[in-house]
Amino acid sequence: ARLFEQEIFEEFEKPYKEGFSYDYKEINKKVSNAREKALTEILKKYDFWVAIGKLINKTKRPDILGETLGKLNSANYDPFLIPKLVNNKNHKLKEFVRAYISAKFSVCGWNWIDEFSFSDWQDEEISTLYTFLPFRKEIWDRIANMSQNIENLYWNNVDVNPYWTNSGLDTIIDKLIEHERPADLIKCIYVALFEKQKVSSKKIIHALNMLLNHSDDIKKLQNHYIVRLIGALQRDSTVLIDDLFSIEIQYFPLLDGTEGVRPVTVNKKLCNDPKFFCECVQLAYKSDKEYNQKKVLSKQDEATAKLAWKILQQWKIPPGTNASGEFDGRAFENWYKAAIEICTESGHLKVCLLSLGNAIFYTPKDKTGFFINKTVAKILNKKENEFLRRGYSSECINSRGVHTVDPSAKPEKELAEKYIQQAQSAESEGFVRLSFVLKEIAVSYEEEANRILNKTYN
Repeated sequence: ARLFEQEIFEEFEKPYKEGFSYDYKEINKKVSNAREKALTEILKKYDFWVAIGKLINKTKRPDILGETLGKLNSANYDPFLIPKLVNNKNHKLKEFVRAYISAKFSVCGWNWIDEFSFSDWQDEEISTLYTFLPFRKEIWDRIANMSQNIENLYWNNVDVNPYWTNSGLDTIIDKLIEHERPADLIKCIYVALFEKQKVSSKKIIHALNMLLNHSDDIKKLQNHYIVRLIGALQRDSTVLIDDLFSIEIQYFPLLDGTEGVRPVTVNKKLCNDPKFFCECVQLAYKSDKEYNQKKVLSKQDEATAKLAWKILQQWKIPPGTNASGEFDGRAFENWYKAAIEICTESGHLKVCLLSLGNAIFYTPKDKTGFFINKTVAKILNKKENEFLRRGYSSECINSRGVHTVDPSAKPEKELAEKYIQQAQSAESEGFVRLSFVLKEIAVSYEEEANRILNKTYN
C-alpha cells in the first residue's frame, strides 16, 4: 500500500538555487527512471486495473502515469487499453491513454502501430488513435490513405499545434479550411507568416470571414493572431480594396494600433468618400429633424451606431489626403462641399462639422509655412462654421492624450506659447475667428499652468 502513497507520478518541480547550475536533462532522466522502476514494482504486485485505477484516481497528472507506462514498452498492457479505451469519455482516463499511446509510439514507432488489425475497429477508434500520435506530415499521409470518414474524423478532432511541425503547414491550412476550423486555421496562418512562408491572401480572407460565423472559436483566439493576418493583407497590393475594407470593418475594435495595425482602408475611405463619412455620422448621431422623437434601437442597430461612432472618433487623417499621404487643398474643398450638402439634407450638419473639425486638426502646414493649409484655414474661419471650430478646438486639447503633470508647468507654458503664436499668425492672415479660438486654447493652458504652480508652491 505504501507504493500508492508515492507522489512520483505528479509534476516534477525542478530544483533552483541561485548561482548554481543544474543539469536538468540528467535530473529528468533520473526522475523518469524512478517512475518506471516504481510502476514496474507496482504492476508486479497488483492486478493491472487495481493498480492503474488507484494511481489514476490519486494523481493530478494521469498523462505522466500514461507516459511512464508507455515507456515500459510491454505488449502485455495493450489489450487492457487499446482500442476499447481510446474513446473513453472520462477525462483522466483519456489523458492517461493518450500519453500511453504517444510514449509507446516514440519508443516503438510504426512497427507497433502496424501490429494492430484495424479490421474490427470502429472508424472513431482508428481516427482517435492517430490523433494521439505526433502532429506531423507522416501521420497525415497515412490518414489520407484510409477511408474518407476516418480522415474527416481525424481532421475534425485532432489537436492542432503548428509549432509541433517543421513542414506541411500548407497541408494543415488546406485541411482546416476544408473542415471549417477557423481558430486553428488562423493560428497556422499566423505561424506560416511568422516563418516567412507565402500564404494566399484569398486563404487569409477566407479564414477571417469563416471565424465570424464561429463565435465559440473567436473566444479561443488571442487578438494578436487576427491582427497579424489583417496586417499581412494590408501589405499585399493584390488584395481587393473592397475585401480589405470589409475585413477592417468586421474586426474594427481590434485595430486600435496596440499591435501596430490600424484600419488604414477605412480611414482612406473616410478621406476620399464624403458619402461614407456622412453615413457614419448618420448612423452614430440622431438627426436634428427627429431630435424630439423617441426611437428604440435594436441590438444590431445599437452595435452599428457604436461602430460608426468609433470609426469617427479614431479618425486622424484629414479629407483631401491622397494614397501617398499628400494633402490636396482642392480635393479637401470638394469633399467638404459634398459632406455639408448631404448632412444638411439629413439634419446632421452640427455633428458633421464637429467630427470634421476633429479630423482637420491633423491638417499639415501650408506651403508658405503657415501652421495649417490655408484652404482649410479659410473654411475654418467662415462665420457659419462655429461647430467646425469647436471640433478643431476640442481636438487641440484632446490630442495631448494622457500625460504626467510636471510641477514646473513647463509643458503647459510651451503649449500656451505655441497657440498664442498660431493665433497671431492667423490674425495677420485675416482668419480672425480662427485666431479667437486659438487664443482661447492658449488661455486655457495658461490657466492650467497657474493651477499647477499654485499647487506646487502652496
